[in-house]
Amino acid sequence: MTTIISFLLIIYSLFLLVYSFFVMTRNNNSPKKSDTVTNKYCILIPARNESQVIEQLLISIEKQTKKINSKDVYIIVESKEDPTVEIVKKHNMNIIYRKDLTKKRKGYALDDAIKEILSKNKKYDAYFIFDADNILDKNYIKEMINSIEEGYDIGISYRNTKNSSTLVAASSALTFSMINTIGNQLKSKYTNNLTISGTGYYIKGSLVEDWQGFPFNTLTEDYELTLYSTLNNLTTTYNEKAIFYDEQPDSFKVSMKQRTRWVTSTITLVRPVAGSSVMCCAASISCAVLGSALNANGASTCCKVSAAVVWPQASRCSSMACRVCMCMPQSCGTRCGSTCGVSSWQPNTPPL
Repeated sequence: MTTIISFLLIIYSLFLLVYSFFVMTRNNNSPKKSDTVTNKYCILIPARNESQVIEQLLISIEKQTKKINSKDVYIIVESKEDPTVEIVKKHNMNIIYRKDLTKKRKGYALDDAIKEILSKNKKYDAYFIFDADNILDKNYIKEMINSIEEGYDIGISYRNTKNSSTLVAASSALTFSMINTIGNQLKSKYTNNLTISGTGYYIKGSLVEDWQGFPFNTLTEDYELTLYSTLNNLTTTYNEKAIFYDEQPDSFKVSMKQRTRWVTSTITLVRPVAGSSVMCCAASISCAVLGSALNANGASTCCKVSAAVVWPQASRCSSMACRVCMCMPQSCGTRCGSTCGVSSWQPNTPPL
């Protein structure tokens, strides 16, 4: 058993090495600085029955070194009887009431809010999204504006924890630290698409206006947005200087319920494309590895075989697979790239 585990770890390490060399270092998904920044930003906070925790967040917004007008803060509730309403009124912030209560998810709440904002012809450079139990560092908005002004479509911040008194809470906090520090920090260095995790991020206003709402409404709307940003080559960045604090589950039962919901929704999202996309990625990576070891004829043969077997089954190769294609020798890259919608082989150019 030890031998098998060691072998699997070696294979996984080799995969990460190949991915790092052929994909991450050859990606060029950098933003262009915007010339039309108006310095107007809004904050969206879904807050059904969150009266016990939301005031700390509202106070932290008011204490920002870069001020946000209270009338640009929108708290989304389901009922006028929710005690959250009185707290929001005390801070002179906007209240948005849900329209269709049969749609219970966070994504639908955000969709209602954005549609109401757009219906009033209001426009913002960026929409910040937070959970009601968050608290912002006083320089949070100031630091995130730097990312907005650099032109990034989506900006992700550093997620710290409000509570770590139990092993469950500390472990949950460590999970998000690993996603950011080990995952997103490295991806951001090579301008790869990042993993969005629930709260503490912004979306560029022009994207929201194009969508005319918030079209991500599964149980894991953050992962759905992550997939969308990858497939559509949105530029994303990780800003570790922008810090916010998030509450973690203290009990094992609550933590398991939360993670079961996340896993279930993730599988639902991935299922329709998993088979074809994974096969396409595997074939592309194999092609890239063999292409570097074989002569041009050998690489071309490898690519033709992979294309004949795999790509007809996929409506579109995944973004990652296409980027691998662009790193192949020209004879192989042309064949692969055409399947992904790239008309000619262009090294280091991601697909549209």
